Amino acid sequence: MRLRVIPFLIAMLCLAYVAPAFAQSPRTEAELQNWMARDPRLQADPHLMENPEYLRNHPNFATWLSQHPGAQRQITLMGDYDEHHIWHDRYWWHQNHPDWLYANHPEWAYNNPQWRGEGDWDEHHVWHDRGWWAANNSAWVAQHHPDWAAVHAEEHHEAVVAHHENVVAHHEAEVAHHEAVVQHHEEVRHEHEMEHH
Repeated sequence: MRLRVIPFLIAMLCLAYVAPAFAQSPRTEAELQNWMARDPRLQADPHLMENPEYLRNHPNFATWLSQHPGAQRQITLMGDYDEHHIWHDRYWWHQNHPDWLYANHPEWAYNNPQWRGEGDWDEHHVWHDRGWWAANNSAWVAQHHPDWAAVHAEEHHEAVVAHHENVVAHHEAEVAHHEAVVQHHEEVRHEHEMEHH
């Protein structure tokens, strides 16, 4: 248990240190995203904002950067590079590689209330989602995250409702098929009767 607490405390201390520097971050981030959206090269490689030649060729952006000294550090809160040096924003990482996100950028989850509680780290500081914990260590879940049981129950209820709706839809389709078969037989019988008259 002590091993789990130490990385958590370190992450919290880092967040406490970083938070004041990014007090302006929501607005700065929005403006920076606008700059990035205007230039696909900057969007693909945000570290161009540290490239003197790029800044010489984009003086308006260079001026904006000089007025927002925290913008370069803001990039670390917005996304990261993959193994091919392609930059992706944190939403891409969350959707495509959540384990990597939680292992390498826990501050992204900490700063996004919707992502909190999706999972937790094990004693080796490897992050696993709620489903993994439920399947592999339900006793640990009951002790450390009893709130997940309510989420699991809600997800289970939604799955049961969806299953019931599928059963009803299947039954209705079978009834409609049966009615179509009966109607077809009646039409065939009616045609035979007309032929014999």
